[in-house]
Amino acid sequence: MIDIVIPTYGQENFTAKCVESIRRFTSCPYRIVWVDNGSSAISREVVLKSLEGCDYLSIWIQHNLGFVKAVNAGLKECHGEYIVLQNNDTEVTKGWIERLLKPHSDPTVGATGPMTDTEGSWQGWLNVKTKLYPQLPNVSSLPKDQISDEVFKAMGDTARSMNMVAFFSTVFKKEVFDKVGLLDEQFGTGLGDDDDYSKRMIDAGYKVMFVPGAFVHHHHRTTFKSVYNDSEIADMQRVNLSKFKTKHGLK
Repeated sequence: MIDIVIPTYGQENFTAKCVESIRRFTSCPYRIVWVDNGSSAISREVVLKSLEGCDYLSIWIQHNLGFVKAVNAGLKECHGEYIVLQNNDTEVTKGWIERLLKPHSDPTVGATGPMTDTEGSWQGWLNVKTKLYPQLPNVSSLPKDQISDEVFKAMGDTARSMNMVAFFSTVFKKEVFDKVGLLDEQFGTGLGDDDDYSKRMIDAGYKVMFVPGAFVHHHHRTTFKSVYNDSEIADMQRVNLSKFKTKHGLK
């Protein structure tokens, strides 16, 4: 049993697509833990419609408290053996959960993350092909339903230990949160929270694994960009990077 935590603030059409993809491609028992961070009534109705027939828990927060607090509110309600942090602007693909769960047979693995199509992410396929695995196919022109098969054909069950994975679609053992704790709320709206938590996991003795044979589409920062402009996002990144370095004694 897995709990899939999906924090939202507006962007209900992306959330509906995310839920539809989870319905279609998730083969194991799951529950969606939907944490709405102060969206409009209309937005919530669209998401509720998409969740009909699902096993789900809805947590409605009156005002937007930021990404990290919303995630933590969801984590507090999770009881599955595994917990997935899933951005609402993602769409999972065939085999995603099986491939991300497989490395967890190693008890020292704390978290696993997939490859994606986001150009700005180190987990984006082009960056991965250029810097890590040149045998990866060019997936930019492939239909969504074919990408999963092609990357798995190239990478199989490869899992690589990394310093961090981005938390847009990440599978954790529940015991990790019991041992390491919740996300650090000083990172507020997000950005840097995944770097921080990855380091905390590693410091606690867990491995953080990148699984390039698992593929999840990510539209990337759709909620952020609906609230903040590029300059504001860049400022938040700088501030949170400084917080991260100060917290961990890094230069």
